[in-house]
This record gives sequence, C-alpha cells and structure tokens, in this order.
Amino acid sequence: MPAFFPGDHLVTNIDIPGLTEHHGLYIGHETLIHLSKDGSITEISLISFAGEQEARCIDTAEDSERAISRAKSKLGQHNYQLFHNNCEHFVNWCLDKPYSSDQVSNLTHLVAQGIARSGLAGEVGKRVAGGPLATTALVSTSAKLAADYLGAPKKVSTLIGYPGDMVAKPIETLINGGRDTLDDTVHHLQQAEFGEAAKALLTGSAKTLAKATIVTPAKVTGHAIKTVAEIGRDIWWWLRY
Repeated sequence: MPAFFPGDHLVTNIDIPGLTEHHGLYIGHETLIHLSKDGSITEISLISFAGEQEARCIDTAEDSERAISRAKSKLGQHNYQLFHNNCEHFVNWCLDKPYSSDQVSNLTHLVAQGIARSGLAGEVGKRVAGGPLATTALVSTSAKLAADYLGAPKKVSTLIGYPGDMVAKPIETLINGGRDTLDDTVHHLQQAEFGEAAKALLTGSAKTLAKATIVTPAKVTGHAIKTVAEIGRDIWWWLRY
C-alpha cells in the first residue's frame, strides 16, 4: 500500500464496478477513523478499511491535528443517514470542507436528469434537460464520476465537476432540507401543534429554497475558486523549486 499521512482523506471501493466508495480519515500508525457500515464512528486498521481493494488518498487536511481532533471527538457516536450523514459527510466535516457528499449529489443529479429527459417530469422538464446548460452539467458530472473512478486528485475532479455541481449540490440541498422540514412538520402534527406545524412547513420550505438557490451555489463557486487558487499555488511552487 502507498504511504499515507495523518489527515489524509482516504477512500476505497466497496463494490466490484467501483461505483460506491467508503471514506475514512487517516490518523497515522496504519489506522483510520470512519463512519462504519453499522452507523458508528470507530477506529479501524488500514488493512480492514481497504479489505481486498486499494485505499487511495483524494484529499488532505490543511490542519491535520485539528481534523484528527474533530474525528476523535465523534468516536462512539452512532448517527448514520445516507443522504445527510454518511461516511463522506463525516470526513468532509473533519477536514472543514463543505458538508456534502459527492456520491449522493452525483447520483441524485443523474437520476433527476434521467427522469426529466424521459418526459416523466413533463414536457417543460424534458426541454430544459435537453438544453445546452443541462447537457453541460450532465457531461460535467459524468466526467467527475470517471475522474473519481480513475483515482484523480480531488482538486481535479472538483474543477471538472463544477458545472455539474451547480445542479447536483442544490438538488442534494433540496432533498436534505425537504426531509428536515417534513420531519419537523410531522413532529408538531403528532403533538397536535397545528400552528407550529404550519409554521415549520412554511419557514422550512422558504429556508430550503433560499439555501438551494442562493447559498449552495455560492458555496460551490467559492469552493471552485479556492481550488483554482490552490492548484495555481501548487504549480507555482513546483516551477519555483
């Protein structure tokens, strides 16, 4: 296995085609902290993490001590949610990266494109999905998936996937925000708090829409700009030395 350093964001494929990845934070001494398949945050050996597959580094912490400290602070917790708190979300949180999951956003983007292009979302949706902007986003997400599959550095896949992420990440935001809004609304209805239920539905819907249309695209753009700056810095240091 290649040498890894504390604070590295490691992934390993967990299916034969390599379409699904498991994520963990390397903390040194052949050990990782990860959100395991049973939903608990635990330490695991590098060999056990990778299994019969190869582990690879896709990113690294700017502050490895802080990332490891954050990971250790969650040890023993048990709160797995596929769309909102999976193994990729956990490592991104440890690294102070955008709290998101490429696996979730990419998949939902492809599914949404498929539904729209098939006409199941109506003729308007079909025309929009067949337009140049939607097609560019689809190609971008597909290229990002291919780059990840081939083990490209995270910075490369981030730039390749930027147009697709401008669609995929807001969709992910809508899914998570919609789920949280429904959970809050149902909770109040179960308590017979009908006024609070209506308030939760309206305010939650408004916040989710604002986040999906304004906040998330701004974060995606900011992350892409930061990535460009980091790549430029890396090239500068490489040319200099």
